[in-house]
Amino acid sequence: MAQLPPLVACLSLTVAITGCAAVSERPATAPVPAPPDFASKRPPMPDTLLRDKPEGRYLAPIPAIGYDEEEGFGIGAIAELIDNGERSDPLFAIAPYRSKWAFSAQWWTVGASTMSVSWDRPYVGGGPYRLRTGVAYGTSPTRNYHGLGNDAMAPLSYPGEPGATFTDFNSYDAALNQVANGRTWSRYNKWDSQDLVMGASIERDVAGGVLRPFLGFQFGHTWTEDFSGQQVTVPDSSGQEISALQNPTRLRTDCVARKARGCDGGWDNFVRLGLTYDTRDFEPDPSRGLHVQLAGNVATRLLGSDFEYMRATVSAAGFHEVIDRRRLIIAARGLYSTQSDDVPFLGGSTLAVNGFPLAGLGGHKTLRGHRRERFLGQSAANASVELRSSLNEGRLLFGQHLRPMLVGFADTGRVFEDLNLSFEDWRTSYGLGLRLAWNVATIVAFDLARSGEETIFYMELGHPF
Repeated sequence: MAQLPPLVACLSLTVAITGCAAVSERPATAPVPAPPDFASKRPPMPDTLLRDKPEGRYLAPIPAIGYDEEEGFGIGAIAELIDNGERSDPLFAIAPYRSKWAFSAQWWTVGASTMSVSWDRPYVGGGPYRLRTGVAYGTSPTRNYHGLGNDAMAPLSYPGEPGATFTDFNSYDAALNQVANGRTWSRYNKWDSQDLVMGASIERDVAGGVLRPFLGFQFGHTWTEDFSGQQVTVPDSSGQEISALQNPTRLRTDCVARKARGCDGGWDNFVRLGLTYDTRDFEPDPSRGLHVQLAGNVATRLLGSDFEYMRATVSAAGFHEVIDRRRLIIAARGLYSTQSDDVPFLGGSTLAVNGFPLAGLGGHKTLRGHRRERFLGQSAANASVELRSSLNEGRLLFGQHLRPMLVGFADTGRVFEDLNLSFEDWRTSYGLGLRLAWNVATIVAFDLARSGEETIFYMELGHPF
């Protein structure tokens, strides 16, 4: 999802819209059956959440109205249709939900758009299997490309001012937008894309539910367009748009030099397999436990892929309740990903994690305060820490259980040329956030992040990890 600071969609509006959801509740003392043997070691939800977890189905619609520095003004909607089942279900206290449909449609004034639908079904038929599937389509004329590996980690620069570097994007963008002799570098770090992605995975509980091997696939096609030599519009000092001829972009330069692969787009199809160790007490909003995962992607022409490569990612997240009743939780995650050197640049930002994609380093899921796909490389490392403090235990408002949280966070990370890990020259960011737990399982995040390059506001669904 794009970074969407809400201009109209404030918390009061969000609460008012949710009044359409029909939610029933049972007393916290209602008996909850023991889980089946295949999930006997799964920790149950905390009592403070189990008490508020609604039975049956409910709809969580969220307006997405705002402004993005790269995409312009945007409008759209996001919705989750969740079925928790009945409290008498033996899986009620350990499953995040029995099924979840997620829908998203958003449009921006620069011409970008995204549409997606996904389905998640834990414990299919009351058994140990979980199915996930989804499809998404998006267009964007503002995809970022700042080089690969050490080139991406270097200070901001462009050929129009040889030897000059920039520490922040405000001054860098102002320099790029200059027009000289009818030419500009305005789109130097941009490229235009259309993406169609579809995938599915299956996983199974073993060892009492704390281990889950998984297997999946993804089919995706990207159509690319480079701005080099095109007429583009550039804002002048008075704010008016003027037309200029785009100089060669960073992507065109790297493609000609064969530093970047996949410059003409194509099919990026792969199988994904891995193993998860999971002792979190509640998947969407954990207060205790560990989540450790080893995952790999294998792209092959046998699946119709235009590229062949391998990628592996190891990640570990831990959660600890410092003060009980969820008043203060410390959450931390570290990950490392590496891939073969023939990965196309258009897929080089996708880390091999099951359940949801991580779009490289940059953006809400990894390195907040940096632009999406800001850092690409053959290998990547990332670490994040958050302090999450619940302001209350959840209140019933308009028939909805709402629990606000204040969050302080810090992120760090960098990319590398090859299979490498150095602790020098990592990028950092920090910030504050407001999270809203809505009917227990839906988390709406409003995060403000500051890095050395710029300050970015995010409106997203879910914790970053």
